[in-house]
Amino acid sequence: MAFVAGLFLLPITSVISAAIIVLTADLKGPAEAAKDMVFAFAVVAVVMLLPAGDASPIPFLVSAALSWSIALLLGTVSYRYRSLTLVVQLALVLVVVAVLLFVAVVGDVAAFWQELLISTLAELPPDLVTELTAGFTEQGITTEQMVALVSQILTPAFAGGLLVSSLMAVLLGCSWASAARNQSFGHRFRGLQLGYVIGGFAAVMGIFSLLGFALAGGLLLIVSIGFMLQGIAVLYCWAEQKQWPGAWWAAVVLPLVFMPVMPVPALFMGFGFAATGFIDNWYALRPKTA
Repeated sequence: MAFVAGLFLLPITSVISAAIIVLTADLKGPAEAAKDMVFAFAVVAVVMLLPAGDASPIPFLVSAALSWSIALLLGTVSYRYRSLTLVVQLALVLVVVAVLLFVAVVGDVAAFWQELLISTLAELPPDLVTELTAGFTEQGITTEQMVALVSQILTPAFAGGLLVSSLMAVLLGCSWASAARNQSFGHRFRGLQLGYVIGGFAAVMGIFSLLGFALAGGLLLIVSIGFMLQGIAVLYCWAEQKQWPGAWWAAVVLPLVFMPVMPVPALFMGFGFAATGFIDNWYALRPKTA
């Protein structure tokens, strides 16, 4: 409970906090993990409600509840079915449904984000706004144009970030649980395959995105994250059969970890893995001995 609460309060380590929830649910069952989550949430709530500043603690508490609830659900599925494929499928479905519900409730999502961004910028100091918009200003883009541009991508960006953090927590938590059982997590990961339903959904969204539907493009981006994992699983199968040295993982992980500083190689690599996973979903690319 201390690690769950403490790591969520620290920057960057919130994924590890969720991974501990997954680990507990996978090893000891959902009841034990739910108990730890409730006590950890109480600790975080007490800390955040202390009079330490003017910022509202509500967004932070909502973020903690959402992150841990998803981790608890995914860890429970892993505990009951021992299927990494089912866990990843469920994560994809949850995020896609959440995006569709958000669009159904809000309606014009671009206008929603545009209004929120304008109100947020109005509350910031003018010097900070100038600093944040400097890169756009140098390219001749006004603040209004920048807000309109950013508002178009915030929905898939938030949804993709939620999916990536949830999948990272699942991979960490399930790998720790496998190690605790003296089992091979690699065997579970190499068997990852999203199936024809999600593959068909991705194909339909790809067609709609080519026809100019912005929502379809965002949903395709979300599903592509799952196929990127499947593409890595294909590479893992070949690495296992060809007995590549263990350092091959560095060539995969490092560009993705350092995406903020070298986005182009990471994006090309991610696209390549997603395409590989999508093709493997229909035509097996893995060695027959895998």
